[in-house]
Amino acid sequence: TTPPLGLAASYAILASTYTNTSAGTTINGDIGFTTGPAVVPGGSHSNYGSLAPYATAGVDQGSALNNLNSQPCTFTFGGGAINLSTDITHGAVGVYTPGVYCGSGAMDVGGPLTLSGSGTYIFRPAGALTSTAGASVTLSGASSCDVFWTPGAATTLAANTTFAGSVISNAGITIGANTSWNGRA
Repeated sequence: TTPPLGLAASYAILASTYTNTSAGTTINGDIGFTTGPAVVPGGSHSNYGSLAPYATAGVDQGSALNNLNSQPCTFTFGGGAINLSTDITHGAVGVYTPGVYCGSGAMDVGGPLTLSGSGTYIFRPAGALTSTAGASVTLSGASSCDVFWTPGAATTLAANTTFAGSVISNAGITIGANTSWNGRA
């Protein structure tokens, strides 16, 4: 089920350190950090930096992560890294229905990925979350507000990725050039 995000819901980025070096970055939503970027992104953000409600939003984010990680797996991938776009063990290639998808290694969006149907999607790799340049996550009846990625290691989205959902991770998130993301980091 989709956990309550509390005050974290309004944040597009909620981190201890946020780095941005491109004047072309646009972010719509609050941005919370204690160490700020070299270049302030464009877009609309009512809350910016470490002023209230940043601390409370961080606590709410931690509660949401605990909730997501406590939900039982509805599908567990075989050992090692998995390319979500080409996997054939879970059902139709590149298409996922609502559920909790768990893996003991890394997960990669290595091409087109479709989230089909209304409900909650949780992708929980024990390792990293990555994408291949030009990869895409498409929503077909799904809402980005109900898609969660909770990797145990760093997240790296390659250039030109189209991505959806909230990544909640303590291991760092890197977003490549020209990435379009409907969700939160």
